[in-house]
Amino acid sequence: MLQRFLSPPAIFVTANHGVNNRTQDAMALWVEDLKVNSFKICLREAKIFDGPHKNLKVTINFTEPFYAPPVVLVTAKRSTRMNNSLQSGSQCNAVTTWVEHTSKTEAQICVKTFNSDSINKDVITVDYMVTGDLDPCIDVVCHYHCLCKAFGTYDARCVSVESCPSYQEPICSSNGSTYDNECLFRQEMCILRLNYTVQHPGSCEG
Repeated sequence: MLQRFLSPPAIFVTANHGVNNRTQDAMALWVEDLKVNSFKICLREAKIFDGPHKNLKVTINFTEPFYAPPVVLVTAKRSTRMNNSLQSGSQCNAVTTWVEHTSKTEAQICVKTFNSDSINKDVITVDYMVTGDLDPCIDVVCHYHCLCKAFGTYDARCVSVESCPSYQEPICSSNGSTYDNECLFRQEMCILRLNYTVQHPGSCEG
């Protein structure tokens, strides 16, 4: 790198085969020896996915929900517990990481090392970057018992619940009316833009 960073940066890497019309082997791609002014990129082809995949999943919970499942980029970085290459249990040991699942609220990331063992002192760090549009209903306050619903990336509206169950669990409203259940009460309040409250469970008549 031409300039030094104040601290080792997060490096995102990807591989591109020179011959695109030929079937290629699976390839692991990871960063090693990351410093403020340099880093190494390691690549390894073929059979890196052999063997069991267990105890290698990480779930990342997003601090705010997204409007739609976002794009998640991940890369693995191998180092030692003491950041000392003499204590490492392997040298250029292949590491691969991939995104197993994404939703509006979380992403599940998998990591696998090649030929790892119980005495290996390697520490695997996964850097990730998430890009997408946040849910437009964040921080939206709805009145009249309405609910916020996203109709687009920047389109948040306060609407009534679309359907209610048919069970009988009567409640008495502050307007003196009895409703079969609280969902039906909230639905009508939102549609009519009324701000009555639930007085008590059961019928208003008794």
